Amino acid sequence: EDVAFLLITDEKEEKVLRFLEKHQLDLPIYVRGNKGPKMFKTKRLPITYILDRQGKIAMRRTGSTEWDDQVCENFIRDLVKVKNP
Repeated sequence: EDVAFLLITDEKEEKVLRFLEKHQLDLPIYVRGNKGPKMFKTKRLPITYILDRQGKIAMRRTGSTEWDDQVCENFIRDLVKVKNP
C-alpha cells in the first residue's frame, strides 16, 4: 500500500497498452508529450528509477532487471519502512 508504480514512455500509447495486456500488467502509464525532468534524461532503455518518499532517486537501473528477485524485494521493503524525516 505504500508503493506506487508508474510507467513513463516516449512510445505510442497503443504499443504500450498492447505490451501491458500481453504481460498482464495493470499500472498507470504516462506518455510523455514533452521533455521530462532533467534527472530522468537518458539515452539507454529501459531504465528504472526507484524514488524515496521525498522524491529523490534511491536506485537507478539500466537494462532489464528481475524485479521479483529477493534482493530487489528487500530493497523496496526496506525503503518503504523508512518514514519521512
